[in-house]
Amino acid sequence: SEWSAAATLTVLPSSLSASLAFAPTSVLRGVESVLTAVATNGTAPYTYSYQWRWTGMTNWTAATFTTPETTYKWASNIEFRVRAVDSFSATSEWSSVAALTVVQPVVTVGFSPSTVTQSQSSVVSASVTNAIGAVSYQWQKKVGASWTSVTETNSSITDVWPSTVEYRVRSVDENGTMSEWASATLTVLPSAISASLSFTPST
Repeated sequence: SEWSAAATLTVLPSSLSASLAFAPTSVLRGVESVLTAVATNGTAPYTYSYQWRWTGMTNWTAATFTTPETTYKWASNIEFRVRAVDSFSATSEWSSVAALTVVQPVVTVGFSPSTVTQSQSSVVSASVTNAIGAVSYQWQKKVGASWTSVTETNSSITDVWPSTVEYRVRSVDENGTMSEWASATLTVLPSAISASLSFTPST
């Protein structure tokens, strides 16, 4: 027979796409979040490649994991994106960015009272929010231009300070997560000294 009429196959670009999400999208530092990728409009099985950056950065860094689901304790706010490759090597565009907010512990500190005279006591106390479980404290006292560690690990110190003094403190929770340092200053005023004079006898 004669050759048949030609038949043409039109191959359209792949419509493969990938999406990405954190669950939950906001966690305390030290708490896990699950990052999940989903590929659509392709042929399974899929492989995935990820890129990440800390929030505020412009450059992306390749991630070492390739699984569709990753559970991890991230240290600070982070963003990810993903692309998928299907069984026919079709490759998706990079997904929209998935962002995770990591809430850091915050410590506050203050003296009460914040101004005393010599020989009067004062209490310096610290408290922390966004920490997990049992919390200990690391104290330092400013000596000259340097900070010197203090052995106290509780949330407060009571003492009589002879002169103006500055302390700083940070918290450590049960996961080992540290807050930033916070400082407070106690102003110590000189004690009021009075004197009187009399003659005996007065005349």
